[in-house]
Amino acid sequence: MKVALDFDGTLADTASLILDLMNWRLGTSYTLEDWDSWDFWRDMGPDVDKAFWGLFELMDERYLRRAIPPTDPFAPAVVKWLMKRGHTVHLVTANRKKAINSFNGWLWAQGIEMPVVVVARDDSGKNQSKAELDYDVFIDDSPKLAVDIKAFPKKTLILYSRPLNASADTSPKNVWRADDWLDVFRVMRRLIG
Repeated sequence: MKVALDFDGTLADTASLILDLMNWRLGTSYTLEDWDSWDFWRDMGPDVDKAFWGLFELMDERYLRRAIPPTDPFAPAVVKWLMKRGHTVHLVTANRKKAINSFNGWLWAQGIEMPVVVVARDDSGKNQSKAELDYDVFIDDSPKLAVDIKAFPKKTLILYSRPLNASADTSPKNVWRADDWLDVFRVMRRLIG
């Protein structure tokens, strides 16, 4: 089975670091619960939008991603379990290519070695949908992917629960919700059979 694994918000708790840095930079007090939509920072105005993307730039330039904890203590163990059972597991992200070294550093610190795949952007800068890629299972926190995956009924999305995807439709048979990485493990065991 080919598994596409998202990094930010699914495997690594990037949101907590971004919010801490944003609160420090802007003098705000945002919490994870405030991040209740995919693009919440855009709704906060151009200053917050600019600061948000500047913090991602800072994370990549200073390799701050290496210090981000996993979203769940079981996340690295479940990834290793999948790999030991012969499944192809790739880190699939819509981040910029310059972030690959940061991802590799984080994975190395967790004792995980896997390819990092950056989703291509078209000429307008828009990301290709991950659902279009050649994977059987996607483990991701994106509510947008929950919409896109409906067009691919033979593919499965395990939607990692975060406040930003609380209202995502998980009624299609190929979308499962996981509240933690033990849930991810349980769903994968059901899918594998």
